[in-house]
Amino acid sequence: MLLPALFLPLAEDSGFIVDIDEWCWQQAVLQLKAWQDRFSVATPLWMSVNASVSDLHDEGLSERVLEMMSGAGVHPGTLIFEITESVLLDDSEATRGLLTRFKDLGVKTALDDFGTAFSSLSYLRRFPFDHLKLDISFIAEVTTSTRTLLLVEEICHLAKAMHMQCIAEGVELREQVDLLRSVGCEYGQGFLFSKPLPAEECELILEGQRDRAV
Repeated sequence: MLLPALFLPLAEDSGFIVDIDEWCWQQAVLQLKAWQDRFSVATPLWMSVNASVSDLHDEGLSERVLEMMSGAGVHPGTLIFEITESVLLDDSEATRGLLTRFKDLGVKTALDDFGTAFSSLSYLRRFPFDHLKLDISFIAEVTTSTRTLLLVEEICHLAKAMHMQCIAEGVELREQVDLLRSVGCEYGQGFLFSKPLPAEECELILEGQRDRAV
């Protein structure tokens, strides 16, 4: 068994990452549609998927994604492409064009691991993201560093002012949840809520048969 951290760099170098990504997106869209049909909630369920640097240079990607979602009967606004800051380092016209096309089609995008790259703020200025995901390094320090908590608060205010949802990554403690909520962060992910699960165990949560951490 090879973990993603080991095989994804090899997939990137060999070019196989494009096929892997598209297979993952197709499975995600089909699973999302099945859950949307099965579970009735006030806010439609949405799902996040990852995009690699190879994907962002594919001029036909936005059209294929829209075709994929239309074929499954999934609204574009319920799929979110997560893009890490490291992927944006080249700041190419192709990348900006793709993110703009996603925006025009209604597909959401998220800036992942925010705060780890030198040009974090400039990315927010140049790219039309819908979600901002705070890097785990911030969350790990919010209970011990007042400076970090103040910085997180300002980032949350900035995200809200720019009409983005702020999501905290790597939440493991209830105390972290309380502090994040107090500074305006409304969403979080991490082991406090759940470890990674297969689809059938996720369905138990959606059915309300398993207790959530918060």
